[in-house]
Amino acid sequence: KVGNKYPNPFVTVEFAGSCKDTTPAFEVETYTWNSCISIPVQQPICEDTIIIKLWHKGSAWTLSPDELLAQGLISFSELRNNALPVRWFCLYGWDSTEVPDIKEIAKTGESIKANSFKGRLLISGRVDRVKEDEELKEASCKNAKPAEEPVMKQVCLLADVYEVAGAVGR
Repeated sequence: KVGNKYPNPFVTVEFAGSCKDTTPAFEVETYTWNSCISIPVQQPICEDTIIIKLWHKGSAWTLSPDELLAQGLISFSELRNNALPVRWFCLYGWDSTEVPDIKEIAKTGESIKANSFKGRLLISGRVDRVKEDEELKEASCKNAKPAEEPVMKQVCLLADVYEVAGAVGR
């Protein structure tokens, strides 16, 4: 929640000087966009980082700005070589009861790790070739096919721990 209300979420995708966003939803706990953001680029390209941000939409009535809730990075070169199948990305942040003002802590230069699960975002991605004679279009956000949620499988992680030596305390 943002304050005592559910957020007004929207997502932005930034790459190569372009930024496109989804339409915001208002005061929701869960929302389905089914949006496809398309950002055309010309190769070779010097950038490699695609930035995906989840925002809370501010209000023009109360003059409150948009608030960044979470962000993640995806490599363009990795995505060009291997499509990202539909998958959940877990979002983490700070518990406001434990960390009331993260900006004040950041000003001191201290870096603290996120300590609270904030939700998850279902995304996929791919890089499609454009036909040689086709002109690059502007970045856009349009309807996408509904995604099938990834199949849940039970697995067991096994970690063999054998020995420690020379572990000097503080």
